[in-house]
Amino acid sequence: MPLLVATVLVALFAVAFTVRRRHRAARREAARTVSLTVVDGVVRRTLGDGRTESAVLDRVNVVELYRTPVHTADGATAFLMLSESIDPDTPRGCLVPLGVDLGDPALEVLMARGLVRAERLDAAMARRAPSRETLWVRPEE
Repeated sequence: MPLLVATVLVALFAVAFTVRRRHRAARREAARTVSLTVVDGVVRRTLGDGRTESAVLDRVNVVELYRTPVHTADGATAFLMLSESIDPDTPRGCLVPLGVDLGDPALEVLMARGLVRAERLDAAMARRAPSRETLWVRPEE
């Protein structure tokens, strides 16, 4: 009888472990960036589950760099947040993963438009993760 109970417990543990691992993999795949494009001044990121994020560069108010000690679904440890809204209750914007080739075209456009300066980005990237640094704020008019 104890052997039967032990066998059932081991089987239940194995099933739970497998289900959890598959669920985690599905969540990671859903959060993975499928494409990141910059067309006509709009940065658009499409995720694995079909969701999209976008930011119109002429309406971006804040550009922040986030560094994380763990890898994101894309394999990045840093990303830019392009925020159109400065109200934390109604966030609008787009994440740009860095260091995984996806964000290179967007980063080039941001630098060309003066929304990211190389020296500020390099200094922020040199900080230990986790960190968050504001790289640019739209000047008040």
